[in-house]
Amino acid sequence: MRTALHQSGKLIFHKRVQQGITQEELCQGICSVSYLSKIENDKIEASELIMQLLCERLGISLSSLQNTTGEAKQLLEQLHTALVYTNQEKATELYKQLQPVMVQVQDAEVLNFYQLLSVRYFLLIGRMDEAVSLLEECKKLSSKYSPLHNVIFHYVNGLIFCKKGEWEKGAGYFVKCEQQARAIKYSEPSIYYNLALVYSMIHNVSMSLYFVEQAINLYSKASKFRYIIDCQVIQGINYARLKEYDKAIETYENILQAAPSFSDKEEIFARTLHNLGYLYARQGEHKKATELYLDSLRYKESHIEAYVVTMYELVKSYIELKQFPDAKVWIEKGLKASKDNTFEKRNYYLLLMLQYKYFRSSGEYKDFLEKEAIPVFKQLKDAQELKNIYIELAEYSESELEYKESNRYYKLAIAIQNR
Repeated sequence: MRTALHQSGKLIFHKRVQQGITQEELCQGICSVSYLSKIENDKIEASELIMQLLCERLGISLSSLQNTTGEAKQLLEQLHTALVYTNQEKATELYKQLQPVMVQVQDAEVLNFYQLLSVRYFLLIGRMDEAVSLLEECKKLSSKYSPLHNVIFHYVNGLIFCKKGEWEKGAGYFVKCEQQARAIKYSEPSIYYNLALVYSMIHNVSMSLYFVEQAINLYSKASKFRYIIDCQVIQGINYARLKEYDKAIETYENILQAAPSFSDKEEIFARTLHNLGYLYARQGEHKKATELYLDSLRYKESHIEAYVVTMYELVKSYIELKQFPDAKVWIEKGLKASKDNTFEKRNYYLLLMLQYKYFRSSGEYKDFLEKEAIPVFKQLKDAQELKNIYIELAEYSESELEYKESNRYYKLAIAIQNR
């Protein structure tokens, strides 16, 4: 009975928070608030009578704690593995199997595990709103999480912030996740992959390359060769930033050679051709870049997030080549593809900036930057684009002999740079 009573302390906390009941409301007429707090924190072993009364008020059964939760635990472990390796088909099958099983479960730790894995599952299948909503419920219970559950909690927080484009916040959660995982000797390659990705997004090349090597080692040990491809993409991006162009090209060409071996070869081709295009654009070879971007778009579907990114880079190369009619066509295609997509807001406004800059008057462009672009990129917390906008406005004001205004914008850009 000791095990059942111990589990029920955590269960009482879980159910009380879930139902929005205060400690005072729950323990009224049964025990003191301080006594309940000790029960919930496993500081004391309460009498069976008190536990029974608390459970009844919450509408749960103390005796059910003695029932086996083995099936639920087994399915959850399998689901966890499927999520670690982003096996959507297997994860969906297991998630469906769990539904009738979890209705019977009243073990708090099992319920916590299920909630956290549900958040991760919703993120995998693209149900972002449900993931965010459920994570809010998880936050209320996080003070009672086991070490492994804390790792998963920080991991899913990191994923959500990254999907919102808040890379710095995402990095903070992934760093904590990795530290906690290391402390309990838990090894998950996707933690290191996401650290490599997030550091790449905030242009911390050395940290990105450091973590991507760790991810590759872990994926190799697990014989998960498809995931090594994703790691090599990050390597190629960072080699390009270091201007090690030959090394980057070699990495991408190796990926293209390996791609036909995998079921999602079209996605691999699309992403790698995009990155090769970006690499040639950085070297000023914009004709070659446009060819690669167009090849990439042939493999992509309009619902893929990276589709609009490729359009944006293609437009920039057309502008460099002074092929303005082509640039205009692809701006319009990009705006149409991204207009109603919340997660494409950044690229939508980047394309609008190009439209106003090259196909509207300079005055209209200035008004757009000040009235629309600046508020949007502030909201998105995109410091790099804000700095670029301030410099654009400073240069425009200078050309109009508005030196005071120009100086103000230069100061704003410098302030961002100094941060």
